Amino acid sequence: MGAHGKRRLAFRRHGAAASIVLICFALAACDFGTGRPEPLTYDEAVKRVTFDGGFATVDFSNLNRHDIYLVRINSSGLPVPGGNAGGVTQFLSGYAAVQNFNANPPPVDMEMRHNAGAAADIVPRDIGGKKNFWVEKNIADDSWEQRPAVLAAAGEHGNIWVMEENMPAGAGENIISTAQAEEMAKKFDEIYRLTTNLLGHEYGGGPDGDGGMDGDKKIQILIYDFYDPAYEADGPRYAGFFYVKDFYTQAELDSERLGWKTNLAEMFYLNARTVIDSPDFAYTTLIHEMQHMINFNGKFIKHGLNSGDWYNEMLSMLAEDVIAPLIGIGRNHPSHPISLRIPSFLNSYYRSGITEWRNFYSTAYAFGAYLVRNYGGPELLKRMLENDEVDVESVTTALKEFSEDMDFEKALDRYGEALIFSGSSMPNDIVTFDRTVTGTVNGQRYTAYGFDIWKMRRYSTEEIGPLVPDFEPASMRPHSVIIQSIAEWKNKTGNFSITLERPADQNVIFYLMAR
Repeated sequence: MGAHGKRRLAFRRHGAAASIVLICFALAACDFGTGRPEPLTYDEAVKRVTFDGGFATVDFSNLNRHDIYLVRINSSGLPVPGGNAGGVTQFLSGYAAVQNFNANPPPVDMEMRHNAGAAADIVPRDIGGKKNFWVEKNIADDSWEQRPAVLAAAGEHGNIWVMEENMPAGAGENIISTAQAEEMAKKFDEIYRLTTNLLGHEYGGGPDGDGGMDGDKKIQILIYDFYDPAYEADGPRYAGFFYVKDFYTQAELDSERLGWKTNLAEMFYLNARTVIDSPDFAYTTLIHEMQHMINFNGKFIKHGLNSGDWYNEMLSMLAEDVIAPLIGIGRNHPSHPISLRIPSFLNSYYRSGITEWRNFYSTAYAFGAYLVRNYGGPELLKRMLENDEVDVESVTTALKEFSEDMDFEKALDRYGEALIFSGSSMPNDIVTFDRTVTGTVNGQRYTAYGFDIWKMRRYSTEEIGPLVPDFEPASMRPHSVIIQSIAEWKNKTGNFSITLERPADQNVIFYLMAR
């Protein structure tokens, strides 16, 4: 076969699937050796597919052992059935109750907010003092009981309460030592300072705050044994939580017929076993829940806005992302969201849309991590918390503060690049997870560290990098992305052309990318 000859390979997948024909031009120039491909320019590597009629042909040139991927983006807030998502065609050339209540709390009576502190059980200030708290041992079973807790330690910004049975003299399953409580108070002081500096304050907090619901400017942190029977029989699933029911008076909760009990305090709940077995995870949990508390004040109390779960959880994990390294939990630590969330994301990124909530924390975190590393750094997180919007509108408003031409839809449009490009061999101007960005807020530096997704192992597998399905029909979740490829698209050199069929759903956007 001559230097300008053609090789054609045809095959049919599962009978009814479309036949595929491959053509590689300039075959004599193909180099199938090993080594890292030379980076292409952006325009050579990233091709948005524009359809003229029912089909479009995309040409690649200057390939040097590159792999090619089809990137599908669902730009709409609705799911797309697999049959409507388009594809390669005949021609190819060259904890539920807590979460639900936090997301949709009832209206608030601000006058009652300001008067509640006088009626609250003001906390004792002395270490060793006791206070009763309403708790559930099994989360969300609506079986409330008042149980005594001991003030085991106190810092500048937090009171550490330990349920009496979890104290050294108690008979609980998990005993919290005085040293552990004191370390928790010390660490929370760091967390509080770093989080409020970046994100703002909780209700009643800040230099001019009045202490909020309980009149105490410290956050109450209660450590005890709790379980989620829906998921586990013999151990905790949740490390901790923030429950906005404690912002309401008992009369308000009763009027909503919720059956819950309030502790009338700005507070967090931590699982005693987590504090003992994984203290660093308990600390990142406090960062996470602190964002929820600040978000509730900034969005709901100040502006009357309910945040979508995907948005609220994204912000909490971004807070962990940039604050955890400042308290000694670096990007390679098992409790950092890069290590904790990205392996799961790589295995299941296409199973949940960005703007829906199916308990895929990894999907929400990854999109936020992409935004922060490419469109404003850690200060983008601050801007999203500060504006008077939520969800897609909040993301757009914050993005426009850094680039007037950028919005949520345009960021989503380029998101596929971040799933393809990492490492040293990247085109200029590409967007990627593999970018370290630092920002300074009120004199404090915050850093979002880059990471190479093609060197990370997928959750519960020995495989590395994002899962790449072949061309079987694939449904798409709202505002989602999926990358696909086949063996015949790998290790290509020279010129290569691909013809695609227009998707039936106009909201599905195609890119072809060479890595």
